[in-house]
Amino acid sequence: MATKSSSETGVASHHVPQNTPKPRESKSSKASKIKKNVFISHSTESDYLERKFVTEFVSTLKTEYNLENDLWFDIHEKCLFTSSWMSLRLENAEKCKCAVVVLSNAYMDNRQCVNELKTILERSRQNPKGIKVYVVLYEAAELSSAINEQISGKVDLSTYDSDNISEKIFIATGTLGPQIEKRFAKNPTSDKGIGTSDAPPDEGAENNSEYKKKALLHWEVNDVQNWLRSKGVSDFFTDAFLERKIDGFLLASLGEKELTDYLLIDKRHISKKIPELVQERLKQDLNREEAWHCRLSNTKEKPSTIYIIFDPKDIAIAFNVQKYFTAKGFNVTYHQKLGASREEFLIANGPIMAQCSNFLVIVSQSGAGSPFVYNEVVFVEWMERNLCTILVREEGIESKMRPGLKAILQDKPAATLNMSSFGQDMEVVEYLVTPANPIPSNVVLQQEYVYMLTENIRFLVDFLESSSFGDLDANSAIPSVFISYHWDIQVQAYKLSELLQYYGIPSWADFSSAATPQRSQPSSSKGSSSSHASKPFEPAKLDNLQNQIIRNIRKCTVVLCCFSEEYSHSSNCHKDLYTAMTVGKPIIPVLLTNTKFPPEAPAEVRTLMQKYTERVLDLSTGRLLQQNLPKLVQTIHRVNNL
Repeated sequence: MATKSSSETGVASHHVPQNTPKPRESKSSKASKIKKNVFISHSTESDYLERKFVTEFVSTLKTEYNLENDLWFDIHEKCLFTSSWMSLRLENAEKCKCAVVVLSNAYMDNRQCVNELKTILERSRQNPKGIKVYVVLYEAAELSSAINEQISGKVDLSTYDSDNISEKIFIATGTLGPQIEKRFAKNPTSDKGIGTSDAPPDEGAENNSEYKKKALLHWEVNDVQNWLRSKGVSDFFTDAFLERKIDGFLLASLGEKELTDYLLIDKRHISKKIPELVQERLKQDLNREEAWHCRLSNTKEKPSTIYIIFDPKDIAIAFNVQKYFTAKGFNVTYHQKLGASREEFLIANGPIMAQCSNFLVIVSQSGAGSPFVYNEVVFVEWMERNLCTILVREEGIESKMRPGLKAILQDKPAATLNMSSFGQDMEVVEYLVTPANPIPSNVVLQQEYVYMLTENIRFLVDFLESSSFGDLDANSAIPSVFISYHWDIQVQAYKLSELLQYYGIPSWADFSSAATPQRSQPSSSKGSSSSHASKPFEPAKLDNLQNQIIRNIRKCTVVLCCFSEEYSHSSNCHKDLYTAMTVGKPIIPVLLTNTKFPPEAPAEVRTLMQKYTERVLDLSTGRLLQQNLPKLVQTIHRVNNL
């Protein structure tokens, strides 16, 4: 389905009913509606051992600590393969009375999980009595003092043998189980909870073909047994799956190595064939009706397309935004049907959204708590597309914004909107959508909104920056450097970062091909920021590039601007310079190539550069590098001690 322009969508004639219906829950999601107090926040993209730990940990809490009917675990709720899965998890994070967070590298690399964590901790900060937070450190991490103040219990499993799942389960349940049971367990009943998979196969289940009607990720232990037998796997090997209670979620993580090492299947043709059959089945599942959203993930984005996310009550604002960008040559669209349920709403609008490259979220008093805005934002975040917030200047928006929505939008590019200065404000929005264009004079001031919005949840950002999942400790006395450079001198910039690392100074810059930085073409981001072997400040995959740049410049001790002819004409590099000045970071200019300083540049940029003429350090030759590198290191340490 092609995206529609303003003339095709009939925006002008679109009107808002007096009583706009809210999306109702579909029948498939009513069973998963939030009625349970305890929420398990975990990664669904982890390896077999971590999945095994989580599933056994949850099953033990249910059976031994009377939490059978009061614990929400997406695997047992059978919602993992639905388009509402993302929203359901985040809603549980918003409304649960108790959250158990299983922290690991896989968790921190998952945007869905990080948003849940932000939501949970934001709720705990606002109302400590409203939610209890328990943390399981599956892998090593140092929690900041602010985070430790928010949690009710913690268990560190990082020092235990990674293969000894039974020991980890014993420690975790023994430590946290009694605390959770005392506060939240209901009286146990004889009814089995959704997704209980501890029972062995029923007699005569060999001919049961119920698994064919289900997605593999929703299979019970019995379904896996029946599927294996249908593929001709003998009872000798199927028993290994049964003994370890392998359901569909675990089955999907089993490769040849896992089958050999953990299920002790020593027949190579079996250990090789089963993962192949699993992948075939997963591909078949993509053709299921409920997997429509998974098929959309491969949809090619159309250039210069914008999708506006807004509450129906804000149609007038949306129309003006659409009119502005249409005049600029963009293809602009928005939701075409509200639907009677969350599923209907997403099914109707998802295919259009999948084709768009940019998304503008109008956050007003209506939009801050709107289920329409919420569901579309969560869906876009799952697709990992570019989100930009337009904050309408109205009183009380902050207090009305849902914690989950705030968690997603807090670090996204944003601009405020006042109808009296609409044209000027929309220039800022246009710049955020197309950052390669020249910088409007007022964009630096508008960027203060990003800082304002994150100010109330500063400790959440600090946690993500100071955790030890490959990040720099925010309280470290070691100076940290942000390297701003243009891609044409990437090799020299990379060598500089290595030299700084030798002196014990961590740095952050855009080294997309850090192992072999010898690109002859520009990267997708000409200028700053990405991952780097000397450890980035930010966890990988959490944000788009520009968001990481802004936060890392705020966090660093000093900004090294590697001036060159190309740098002086790059809008992305200019933005690094402006951002550093806006947040008051010291700037040290360096030359890595034979460049006249200040180089030729637009007048306003050249004026800025001239301020640093007396402080520039020339590292462009071997002799100058040997002479000036110690001066650079001393300057960085001196700035850090100010």
